[in-house]
Amino acid sequence: ADGHPWVVYEAALILENRLAPGLSALIAVVCDPETQLRRVLARDGLDPLQARQRLAAQTDNASHRAAADYVIDNDGGLDDLLRATDALVDTLEARFGRLPRPA
Repeated sequence: ADGHPWVVYEAALILENRLAPGLSALIAVVCDPETQLRRVLARDGLDPLQARQRLAAQTDNASHRAAADYVIDNDGGLDDLLRATDALVDTLEARFGRLPRPA
């Protein structure tokens, strides 16, 4: 309605809630399980057992990769993630149209 060629819908449970068929493209952001565990422990203050249980209840990386149109590997640092995101935005703009830039 505001003239933007595309929007990003961020939701952790897109696959689990079967929302992907309604999307034009699906982006998965994945990292290796050890990195994922380390980040959950640092972010959420869970004990290791709780963190492993939470991760075990989630859809695995292989399923995310199989369902996704685009995958960002997030095993590195923030600078790596930002570069990968910028590259993906360029790809999405080529496919769906350029986003407006701030004046």
